[in-house]
Amino acid sequence: MKRRFLTGLLFVMTGFFLTHAAECCDVVRKGLTLWYQQVLPSLFPFLTAMSLFSAWGVPRLLGKWLRRPLGRCFGLSGEAVFPLFLGHLAGFPAGGAALELLYEERLISKPEAQRLFCFCHAPSPAFCIAVSGAAVFGSTSVGVQLFFCQLCANILPLALLRFFPVARPIFAQSQTERPLFSAALLSAAETMVVVAGCMMLFPLFPLLLRSLSLLPENPTFASSCLEGFFELTTGLFALQRLALPHPIKMAAVSLLMAFGGLSAQMQIRSTQKTLPCPPFYVPALLTKCLLAALLAFLCGQLFPL
Repeated sequence: MKRRFLTGLLFVMTGFFLTHAAECCDVVRKGLTLWYQQVLPSLFPFLTAMSLFSAWGVPRLLGKWLRRPLGRCFGLSGEAVFPLFLGHLAGFPAGGAALELLYEERLISKPEAQRLFCFCHAPSPAFCIAVSGAAVFGSTSVGVQLFFCQLCANILPLALLRFFPVARPIFAQSQTERPLFSAALLSAAETMVVVAGCMMLFPLFPLLLRSLSLLPENPTFASSCLEGFFELTTGLFALQRLALPHPIKMAAVSLLMAFGGLSAQMQIRSTQKTLPCPPFYVPALLTKCLLAALLAFLCGQLFPL
């Protein structure tokens, strides 16, 4: 059934590309420009450094230093700080890529990795401040508030889950060859190509829905959220044009940021080559999105524009 649906969708999208070539090229060009001007310079260095740090044993060193505090706060091994830190510093999908490296090196167990997979993804501080804050709300302070909402939406569930400890077996030392600088560049470039493809493909779905009269030409609250469901940046700029109460707009923007859109979700899934997606990922993602929306709504009430 799933294969039939995807095959039918592929035929529909192919026909749409042929009949609306000019509009599709314009959307793809905008996605590629956004990737080239903003995402590539900010994400590629982090992905390269992440591979090199992993090869040079930095996660093992962090694990020795942070084993006790992370064990007490989150019930996780010290190595877990590596994907958590990169996921919140570099944005989608750096956390997933770092997590895959740790799992391949057998530095964390499968239960730990699956738990971390649910809560190590977030928009970067630069995206929160420059796009969500300055561009959407006209305020960098709102961007800082939104970043902390995303951070808390990930950290608070992890802190609560420490009362349900996961098994942390001692793995044998991995015998995989550590990547050299060229291999680190190749790995980062591969991830960046997937990110570029997602940023060019998923904005086409709102265009398809609009051509079928399923989305209005002038954005409404529902249509803006639907656009953000496919591609985050498109939905945020659609919400920008709406006259909404500040707390409501804060909550909607924060919810979309926590989800990241199908584009970001596909980027995250593309980084997982050996780690299976946890069966509880969807409930955990919904919990994180609702918590981020609630925290942002409270910030909007406490700190009005």
